Amino acid sequence: MKFSRILFSVILAVLVGTMPAAASLITFASGDGTATTSTGSGNIHIIDPHPVWDVISGVPWVSDTAGTGISGGIVLPNTTVPGTPTMIFTQTFNLPGTNNTGWLTVGADDTAGVWLNNVLLQGPNPIQDNACADGPIACEPGEFITFVLGNSDYNQGLNTLQIDVYQIGSVTSGATWASEVNSVPEPSTYALVGLGLVALAFIRRRRDPSKLRS
Repeated sequence: MKFSRILFSVILAVLVGTMPAAASLITFASGDGTATTSTGSGNIHIIDPHPVWDVISGVPWVSDTAGTGISGGIVLPNTTVPGTPTMIFTQTFNLPGTNNTGWLTVGADDTAGVWLNNVLLQGPNPIQDNACADGPIACEPGEFITFVLGNSDYNQGLNTLQIDVYQIGSVTSGATWASEVNSVPEPSTYALVGLGLVALAFIRRRRDPSKLRS
């Protein structure tokens, strides 16, 4: 019985060791201080959204130049789609786990292309309406786009999000985005090996008649 109690304790400890560690919830958004830009002033500026722009709750609209919102009076030069983006935002984030699932929502005026780890998720939309692009990715309600992402999209470790914003209709310009990733680590390989060794020890002891009375 003593051996059985010890065996049970060891198996329980190993099983606990094989359970996945708690998932890490990784969140990031425009204007949270972690994004950078290689265009404009080189800084991220929070701007006042145009009244027709949709918003992500609690998340600001941003620009690479102060004053490109409704109250700023700064009008950036137009560009073409395809062509050189008016603004390029980059945001990096680390995922500790091997099993990663999440979402990303993006809106822009006039439109934007979205890249994750150098893979194009959505190209810019060149078709204009009276406010910005006509349909995703654009600025009005119903024109934001939400990506549902998984292991094929994310890396364990460093990930890079890039948002290329195109101003093609003058007046206001900017972008807004938010993301959440659930990152779950693998169970410990060593713990799994240990469980196998304990099981083998138990089988060998059951086969040895001299140990059955222990």
